[in-house]
Amino acid sequence: MSRAQKSLRLAAAVAAVLLLLSTATVFAEEPSDERALFDSLLKALEERSRKDFLRNANANFASAITRQAFNQMADFFAPRLQTGFEIEYLGSLDKPGAKVHLWKIVYEDGGDDTLAKLVKRNGEIAGLGLE
Repeated sequence: MSRAQKSLRLAAAVAAVLLLLSTATVFAEEPSDERALFDSLLKALEERSRKDFLRNANANFASAITRQAFNQMADFFAPRLQTGFEIEYLGSLDKPGAKVHLWKIVYEDGGDDTLAKLVKRNGEIAGLGLE
């Protein structure tokens, strides 16, 4: 192998390593406080505890989650959560006056995954979307 070919191979290897290192920083680091909060919401759904579900909610979110609305959510999600699941943090979005955290929930029952969006405003839960 010629010197030029060796240099080219080395340059390609260095470029590949740099590319891998740069893409590794693209993946979002999950904030532990938000993960603990999200875990508590899922546990409250699984245990069908509206009181625990609304523990960190702001007034608007708490008033929107009526007992009937909570029971409908719990009826749908509790059985799936009880079979087991894994959570993958997808990242966050900055919105005017709020931060939105995104997770993917993969259930062990093999059914469809859920996209979860937790909205925090002034340190309180301002919304939770489960799609």
